[in-house]
Amino acid sequence: MCRDSKLHSNRIGMGYKVVLATLVLIGKIIRGDDVPDPFPLKIVKMGMCDPKIDYPLNLDYKITEKNGKQYMTGKSTFKVDYGRDSDFNVTISLKKSKEDEFAQLMSVYDEDTCSGLYKYMGDMVDNILKLIGLQPGTCPIPKGVYSLTDYYLDLSMIPYSMVPQGIIQNIFVITDNNTKKVLLCYESEIENLPS
Repeated sequence: MCRDSKLHSNRIGMGYKVVLATLVLIGKIIRGDDVPDPFPLKIVKMGMCDPKIDYPLNLDYKITEKNGKQYMTGKSTFKVDYGRDSDFNVTISLKKSKEDEFAQLMSVYDEDTCSGLYKYMGDMVDNILKLIGLQPGTCPIPKGVYSLTDYYLDLSMIPYSMVPQGIIQNIFVITDNNTKKVLLCYESEIENLPS
């Protein structure tokens, strides 16, 4: 599947920028103008929504921290082609402290997983494809097992001071367009709290 050359030249996909801009706006509303010095963003959780379910698309990654930077190591096991005849939905929620409950902020839907992948993740997709031995632009990604070791998770593109203080939860669900079966449910949490 080819993608538009203008999209390829973007460092971050346009859709991802829209999601970030929305989070920035929400952050400004929630935090007001007297924004304190930013706290470092940190991924505190990544994993399948329910590890007991054998999803056709499985992501098994762990986060490690070295010298204040976060890295991801693990593997993706695809029993079906990733992105073929599927859609995705990302639900974004926030809680102000570790003790609070999550409140949904927004949901982002794309009827085509492959086009959405590039829209919302930009060049990061091509970087990962190269590391797992595939050509940039490959999507659907053929079924198989793909591994990453010490992949640097660069959160510097997110304007820290404008991200709402608290914990941001993302739940990413891919569904087969024909059968409506859930192919993947993956959850992550990004923390923006004082140390």
